[in-house]
Amino acid sequence: MKKENKTRIRRKNGGIKKALLILILLFIIVQIFIRIIIPASVTASRYVYRAIRNFYFNSKAFYFNSDRLSEDTAVFEADNWSGVDTYSVSINMNSKKNIEEVSKVNINYTIKYECKVFKNTGEEYEGDLVDFEIAEVKDDDYNPDEGISRTIFADNNTSSFDFSVRLKNNVTLENGDYIFVTVTAESTSPYKKTLSGTFKIIIGNLGMSYQIEDEAYSPYMNLIVTNTLDYYIVDESFDGHDVRKLFNNK
Repeated sequence: MKKENKTRIRRKNGGIKKALLILILLFIIVQIFIRIIIPASVTASRYVYRAIRNFYFNSKAFYFNSDRLSEDTAVFEADNWSGVDTYSVSINMNSKKNIEEVSKVNINYTIKYECKVFKNTGEEYEGDLVDFEIAEVKDDDYNPDEGISRTIFADNNTSSFDFSVRLKNNVTLENGDYIFVTVTAESTSPYKKTLSGTFKIIIGNLGMSYQIEDEAYSPYMNLIVTNTLDYYIVDESFDGHDVRKLFNNK
């Protein structure tokens, strides 16, 4: 009788262990399903929702587009900014589907932004380090709750605004540090649609920086060279002239 009891106890323990293993396997499978299948279905549902919504907008001749902002959050990265000159970005908005199909009504929209400065390690800098201006509104006058109001008029179906970044006086950044700007444009009437973009501006050239300005059909171009060094050593003088006098005279 004792041997039979021991055998039953072993069988019960073995059954419990099998049940626990099955439960653990089921838990792992559920976690895999949640992490892989559900995000994919959410992404697909968003895509379908966006397609249906854009189809509705097109049926109403409502178009709200941009060359640098998108519904999927466009991403831009700029290397080798000297950090001395002003960095500017132009953002163009339009209410066109193509050359022939355009919106027949004015589209009002608001611009919102967020500007942060990070070390090359990814740690955010503290304090106010940059002068930021967007759509001719300086950072000090910007209301993050209201944003900046703009309109795409139906007579030309285009609108544009710029943002510019410049380090404050006596502020220097290291190579690899960067400024991260997020810009959002949201139409408020006649329908709501949100476009956004992120801009990562990386410090990468603390010596000399240059910029070429070339316009179409122009017989010349402008080469702008910026010296970001505090001092430099030359082998020979500039034709025997005192450099300090040359730069002090206007």
